[in-house]
Amino acid sequence: MFAVAAAGQLTYPTDMKTSGTTLVAPIFAGVAYAAFVASMTLLVLAHTGLWQPLAIARPPAMGLANALLMNVGLLLAFGVHHSIMARSWAKAWLIRVWPPGLERSLYVLSAAILMGVLAVCWQPMEPVLWRVSGAPWWLMTGFWVAGLSLCVAATFAFDHAQLFGLRQAWCAWCGVELDDAPMSTPWLYRQVRHPMQLGMLVFLWSQPVMTGGQLMLAAGMTGYMLVGLLFEERDLVRRFGDDYRSYQRQVPMLIPGWRS
Repeated sequence: MFAVAAAGQLTYPTDMKTSGTTLVAPIFAGVAYAAFVASMTLLVLAHTGLWQPLAIARPPAMGLANALLMNVGLLLAFGVHHSIMARSWAKAWLIRVWPPGLERSLYVLSAAILMGVLAVCWQPMEPVLWRVSGAPWWLMTGFWVAGLSLCVAATFAFDHAQLFGLRQAWCAWCGVELDDAPMSTPWLYRQVRHPMQLGMLVFLWSQPVMTGGQLMLAAGMTGYMLVGLLFEERDLVRRFGDDYRSYQRQVPMLIPGWRS
């Protein structure tokens, strides 16, 4: 879900007369969106420890070997799903067997389910690597709040409704089609090419308390995002050609000011 085509967006016709189709499409999209918000909330509560029964920093409930196996399995399920469903060939296959207007919503819903399972089932692991208090606690808390805010803001830089499949489902119900638009780079995307992923990385690593379980989650999600971005960049080059290559030369991928 986090590897999004940052430099492209879709436009849609202004004439959106209802085609008489069923309300299933917008209802399904709304359920998928609500599920994603709920699962993301669970992940935030688990990683930050704001809700103690779900906190990853709570005492371990099983042995280290079993916890490692459980957590690796959760990461693989999450990563494999995203890596496959985010690819263009998978999308092309899916729209042959699934309503095209709901393709994105299906992706959002399945991602939400897997993220929710990961947040609820992730196993705490020792040791406590660091625990800060006082001014450093406020500083690190400010960092993860800022990172999470950046992640959310990046979803609104283009079309929040389109990103989460709401726009596609609405247009499917109205009987209109979304059209590809030329590449564009709004505000956040002129600083880094993937501000959503940058915000998520800041959130994952700026925790006042970091245990072995939290470290494994942060490292696993970081690895998934970095690998996913390589594939995403390749897809964007294929889609936009020299325009995106020029964008790559001018704007860093994740770290502002660092053009490697």
